[in-house]
Amino acid sequence: MTIISEFSAMSSILNGAIRVNPFDVKLASGKLEQALATTTEMKVSRRDRDIHFISTSPSGQWTKNVLRDLKDVKLATAGDDESNKTLSRTSTNLNTTTSDFVLSALLDPVSVVSAYLCSEKRVIFVDFNGTIVMKEPAGKYLKREMLGISGNKPPEETIKALTKLCADKRNIVYVVSGDTEKNLENAIGDIPGLGLASGNGGSIAKPVGPGQTQRKWEDIDLGVDWGAVTNITLPILSKYTARANGSYVKQTSSSFGWSYYGCDPEWGEWLAAYLVVELEAALDTFDIRIVKLKGVVEVVPRKLNKGRIVKRVLRDNGADFVLCMGDDVSDEKMFTSVLSVLAESAVQQEMNIDNDTSHAFTVTVGMKASNASYFVENSTDVAELLIGMAGLHERRTKSWDGNDGMLSNIFA
Repeated sequence: MTIISEFSAMSSILNGAIRVNPFDVKLASGKLEQALATTTEMKVSRRDRDIHFISTSPSGQWTKNVLRDLKDVKLATAGDDESNKTLSRTSTNLNTTTSDFVLSALLDPVSVVSAYLCSEKRVIFVDFNGTIVMKEPAGKYLKREMLGISGNKPPEETIKALTKLCADKRNIVYVVSGDTEKNLENAIGDIPGLGLASGNGGSIAKPVGPGQTQRKWEDIDLGVDWGAVTNITLPILSKYTARANGSYVKQTSSSFGWSYYGCDPEWGEWLAAYLVVELEAALDTFDIRIVKLKGVVEVVPRKLNKGRIVKRVLRDNGADFVLCMGDDVSDEKMFTSVLSVLAESAVQQEMNIDNDTSHAFTVTVGMKASNASYFVENSTDVAELLIGMAGLHERRTKSWDGNDGMLSNIFA
């Protein structure tokens, strides 16, 4: 067991260590007692959090990193003032939503289910992490001194609901995610009739029928020399990964992500701000975007967004009921694309369309400014809605006005 001062730099690096305020004698003695009395299983668990970082960061490598950083600082001295201004602007704007966003209205699940039941051609888009899989906040790993992961699969009730929705021939259901093809297939790839899109729309796999196990993935042409981007991006991300224990690089066919969910939250945010600036400078000649989301910095082609998948599916199939749900900035393009395609369809049919039509629901998870028309409080509410639409009553459902069982009553 390692006990370290919370004032030391190492307290931001070693996730398995016990942190103490050395000036608080009572607290420090209590932590010493905890370390002596803890089980072997817990000791091994805490050691495993740090052993990879420690074993791959010998003192010689640490010295090289320090010298490299000093050299980088010296080379950048001439433009230091301008770099600080850029960093300040970037840090200020990273988490600011655009002025076009509006505050969404609270979703009425009864209206959604009623519209679903009276429709014949339905298309449903749902995000993965944070929407059908609960995403815990960055820093939970450290704040609770335990692994802050809720799992990489949706709850069993959600999987049953998706399975039943996909079994209805009137439905087309897609999970559109920023995750990798492999992770998506491992989590929900065995649901018959479910379409998948990975890498925020970089690749798509059409639904497979019952008994089929092999999915065929199609890469979307985004007009970027991704090999050249890879050669520049990977060394930079590797450098930041070496600085932050618990961080890692995730790579899809059309994107890179530096995830710092497992890091000290303040340290991760601080590094992320600098990483954005460095990536923007290094990749300035490429048609790409640097996106900072919750606990991750992503490098994606400028043409890449989840809205491309939404437009493609809706234009190929059409629908008189659309439900689109997501939780973060990467999902905003899905919301605007739904209304864009519906408007196109209305013009082609010489009809007037109301963006607030009861048969088109764009829903963001969490109360915030968004392009979505509606919001729900959390991923549990998403699960409740899917269960209600699927007509599964293994658990009591609820409405968002607090009256239990309203969704179930619709089917009575």
